[in-house]
Amino acid sequence: MPSPISSQCHTVESFLLSAKTLAVPYFQRGYAWQTEHAERLLQDLIRHALGSEPLDWYPLGNIIVTGEGGAQGFDIADGHQRLITLTIILAALRDLEYDLGLRSRLGLCLADDGRQPRLSTLRDLSPLLLAAVQTPGAMTSPVVTGLDDLSPSQSALLDNREAIQRRIVRLTPEERRDLALFVLERTWLVVVSVGEEGAARLLFTSLHETGIRPHVSDLLKSRALGLCGKDVRELAQSVWESLESRLGRERMEGLFQDLATLQTRTVPSDTPDAAVGRAFDLDSADGVGSFILDHLRPVGRRYVEMLAGAQNPAAAPGPVFRRLQYLSWVMRHDTWRLPVLHWLRRRDFDDPETLLFLRRLEALAWCQMIRAEDISRRDRRYIELLAAIDADRQHEPGGPLDITADEKRAVRAVLIGANFIRRPYKLFLLLRINASLEGDGAVSIAPEATVEHVFPQRPMTTGQWTSDFVDEGEAALLRHTLGNLTLLTEREQNAAGNRDFVQKREIYARSAFPISQDLGRARAWGPGDIRRRTLALTSQFMASLGLE
Repeated sequence: MPSPISSQCHTVESFLLSAKTLAVPYFQRGYAWQTEHAERLLQDLIRHALGSEPLDWYPLGNIIVTGEGGAQGFDIADGHQRLITLTIILAALRDLEYDLGLRSRLGLCLADDGRQPRLSTLRDLSPLLLAAVQTPGAMTSPVVTGLDDLSPSQSALLDNREAIQRRIVRLTPEERRDLALFVLERTWLVVVSVGEEGAARLLFTSLHETGIRPHVSDLLKSRALGLCGKDVRELAQSVWESLESRLGRERMEGLFQDLATLQTRTVPSDTPDAAVGRAFDLDSADGVGSFILDHLRPVGRRYVEMLAGAQNPAAAPGPVFRRLQYLSWVMRHDTWRLPVLHWLRRRDFDDPETLLFLRRLEALAWCQMIRAEDISRRDRRYIELLAAIDADRQHEPGGPLDITADEKRAVRAVLIGANFIRRPYKLFLLLRINASLEGDGAVSIAPEATVEHVFPQRPMTTGQWTSDFVDEGEAALLRHTLGNLTLLTEREQNAAGNRDFVQKREIYARSAFPISQDLGRARAWGPGDIRRRTLALTSQFMASLGLE
């Protein structure tokens, strides 16, 4: 009987050309990679192709496929998140490549000679993937979706497309060529072929639902405590397990990453156990004891206090812990934790300078997120801030905490721009504006907050909205701007619906959110009101961060 499962190693180019076509089966989830994941993959490829850590080859991991291959193609049972992101990277390199031969090779990895795309994904995403990425020239052309409401998968695709294009454009033509050849020829996949769809679905389920693998923190704990001297093992075990019980294993892994970064002043790209192993001596009893008692214990205690203050301001009220909560709303990167931890190792929560430091750090973190700063530049700035703290020069003009006029203008441009609803942090930004209206002394945030469109996404065809928004093009642009968004509870939002403004205004007036209460005092809601409120909310946000 032939084996039901087989595996082969392929370069990216050989796999895509031999697979002919690749489709995503119905049991897969949508495209869910965030910009953080896409940028990490691209940064790894760039570093190993061009940087200080060159590799002869790069392992991209396993891909599980089912089907006959050849003209019939394959279904992707596992790995389509990486393949979609890889498709975006290849498309960006294709559309910027001057060498016709290499451009053709890149193009053939994306579509066959008949322009049939190699990769097709789930139904809601495939047309956008084709128009915005796979079609020749798409990566250097503006995206016009024609969609009022983007699904999470569509938003993720467009966000990652923008981030990848922005990073690759900064490379020189020679660097792009070297990167393209590295991806095509020296980036390898392990392709696991499963004979039947049912078996592939079962394998997918086993890997992602029933498989139990040890966490990195479990493996590191076993290794470290096993080497610990008997005289300190009991104390070391107590320290470790106390932190683990308060943080959980996932956050313990984040703590390990932060410890390694604080020690080496570089953000590791490998697993937390490997990063800690390079940063500290974990090969001797003395080294392990020092790691646990001199580093893990004090930094871990601050880590617990920092997270507790960020998650529950009622338990630790006051402007310092309120700022930690504001920082916890910064999405897609947690690198801001590094300077907080480093500061608290040297100072304390009640130090007179802590509040000023956290205010300026919060402004930096929000600016980095809103501007979609390149991940390597972002992390480098936080690393520079660690050195500034060491030298007690964190507030020095021109230092890492200083936000330039160009950076402020870029933040403002995003906030007043069209289609703000696509920004993944929209809810948190509205919460931040609302918090600035409440004041730093407030301790409660309604957990059921939802984003409300004042001018509805689907207004009734009769009534006030049709008379106040007669220009459909203008209405489409204004509907998703910041000034037309506010906060309501889910119950309030259901009551507001798509009613006329005079009816919705009563709901806003009674809302628990100050950002919505202001709307209850408005007499009408038209295009001019949206524009004025967009500018007002932008100014309120900028002022709350000290950026005005």
